Amino acid sequence: MNLDCYPFRRDHRRRPGLLPACHAAALTCLLAVVALGWPTLAAAQVVHEERSLYRNILVRDQGGVRCLLFSERRSSSRQTCMNLRDPDRIVLSYVRMMFAGLLLVPEPRRILLIGLGGGTLPKVFETLYPDAHQDLIEIDPAVVRVAERFFDFRPSANMHVHVRDARVFVKRALPSATAAATSTW
Repeated sequence: MNLDCYPFRRDHRRRPGLLPACHAAALTCLLAVVALGWPTLAAAQVVHEERSLYRNILVRDQGGVRCLLFSERRSSSRQTCMNLRDPDRIVLSYVRMMFAGLLLVPEPRRILLIGLGGGTLPKVFETLYPDAHQDLIEIDPAVVRVAERFFDFRPSANMHVHVRDARVFVKRALPSATAAATSTW
């Protein structure tokens, strides 16, 4: 381990230019992180907060990214995030992984999605497969409203949002779906 910049080393007195150079390097790194907009350094701004029948819903902006969070007791989990400068970019890695199923069904005609979140998945499916029929199941009407208001979710003619419990819907619809995904908590 190289400790040349460690400030408590006694030999910095013998090399007087070393400590200021280390401080300059640290300051340069800090400025680079700030200039690049590291999201953890930006203060989070709560854009919307609401208590629905099922959960506490929170929309928060931080570092150019808007996230939908469901708060439950002491923790919050990000359901979806949207890059405010590039809304079509998929932010969360688990959402990218949801498309792995397309390796098995490369041209789905009927898609069943359980859990709407901010509507990221249906928007991407609409772009990739504009002719595919999508059934979007969300139990919480507040989540649908938040997706429309804060995440630019607009159902197309081929998207059908069903506000109901997915267990009943799936028993009926699953046999006719060519692709199914769930993003529920």
